[in-house]
Amino acid sequence: MTIFYGDDDDTDEVRFKFEMRGKNELIIIGAKPGKARGKNSNQSDWTTDATVERILAFSLLNWNYTKVQFNGFLLLNISAQSDIGNRNLKQNLCKIDTALNGMENVSVLLAYGDIKRELKDDLKIIVKQLHKQYHATFFQLGDTLTSKKNPRQICPRNLDDLPITTSLQPFDSVQLTNLLK
Repeated sequence: MTIFYGDDDDTDEVRFKFEMRGKNELIIIGAKPGKARGKNSNQSDWTTDATVERILAFSLLNWNYTKVQFNGFLLLNISAQSDIGNRNLKQNLCKIDTALNGMENVSVLLAYGDIKRELKDDLKIIVKQLHKQYHATFFQLGDTLTSKKNPRQICPRNLDDLPITTSLQPFDSVQLTNLLK
């Protein structure tokens, strides 16, 4: 298994994507990069963090929806930097287009949790682009949202809140409509 992050010009501070390649990848939208490091042309090894560990565990157990089985993932973040004050939405949208080049009818797991208003504004633009340009179908983990009506993060603070057996569910239609306004 090889996990990649970013492009050759990305650094540890700016990570636009994190992926394990497969023929049928689940696109995951998170809030901002964690501490995981994948391989790129400048690295010889990779390390994981709690979020990537959970992604791998979920993918091995139950990332199937109806007759679709995902055999890879592409983690994209609303912000490519941990410091959201330095985010660059235009550059992030460009990187998303490059990463999804040639894909149609993508399956997107929204897993960003409760986020700050600045990221919520960027999220709406990203979701609209995924919906319009890539005919995305949106999912969430389990059938409940956070108390603030957001999809749950893959790695919540309390892991008991999201058992590893939690399945993909269609994203709440009311919340999706609000994001696409």
